[in-house]
Amino acid sequence: MRVCRLVRVVRVLRMVRVLRFFRELRCMLYSIAGSLRSLFFCFIMISLINFVFALIFVQAAVGFMMDDNVDSSDKADLQAYWLGLPIAMDSLFQALTGGRDWAELGEPLRNTNIVYYVVFIFYVGFSHFAVLNVLTGIFVENAIKISTNDRDEVILESLEQERQYAAEIKNLFHRIDTNGSGTVSWEELEPQLEDPAVLAYLSSLELTIQDARLFFSILSQHSINREVDIDAFVDGCMRVKGPAMGLDLQGIVFQLGQNREKQRKEREVQTVFMQDCRDYFKKSDHHVH
Repeated sequence: MRVCRLVRVVRVLRMVRVLRFFRELRCMLYSIAGSLRSLFFCFIMISLINFVFALIFVQAAVGFMMDDNVDSSDKADLQAYWLGLPIAMDSLFQALTGGRDWAELGEPLRNTNIVYYVVFIFYVGFSHFAVLNVLTGIFVENAIKISTNDRDEVILESLEQERQYAAEIKNLFHRIDTNGSGTVSWEELEPQLEDPAVLAYLSSLELTIQDARLFFSILSQHSINREVDIDAFVDGCMRVKGPAMGLDLQGIVFQLGQNREKQRKEREVQTVFMQDCRDYFKKSDHHVH
């Protein structure tokens, strides 16, 4: 039976692994699990506070019960809520958590002495406005820490996915590099792009290469022999992964604008140079004649 229980626990833990796809639910479960230690000390703190106040109210109840001139109905209420340390602590916990209305619990103490009733009112206000708010802040702080750690975990998962993706691209590069030279030429790449298996592999990697020749030209634009090494190939494939984003399109527009401005300046320089040449030749002809 114990083995079966362990197997069930292992199955539950495997199901928790699926939660990495549901970040909000995972954060909630991790926050609850991470707050169990704080919850334990929270109960200890509340128990200590209730213990101190319960001693005061039990003392009041015992003194009141020893008076023979007290109405029996008042004694019955006091005995039901405050006569005995466990009973008094239970009444304080109910007043704190809403299990019983605090006005109903405080009325028997009012009959003993107004001072004990004031102390009870102080307990209710102190517990609600001070103790519970502090404990709530501790739970929220723990949840924030766990959420921050979860964001770090998501970042690490993203980096791990990029690393695995880069490894897949490198495997593709080695497959295309048929001669093992460490670089890929257009003559090696072109036949591979016509292979349906390679195209399916590129599709699984979310690589959408519409114009293979243009893609290779972009990768090899800084190469002297028009070949692409593994680093340039991996970087280029990482850039064209998935659909084009708005920032990519804006970058292309910006680069085109820069190129047009550069070409305009070059044309102006060429125009000035040609004008200077014509002026020089005109002056030369004038001196000859």
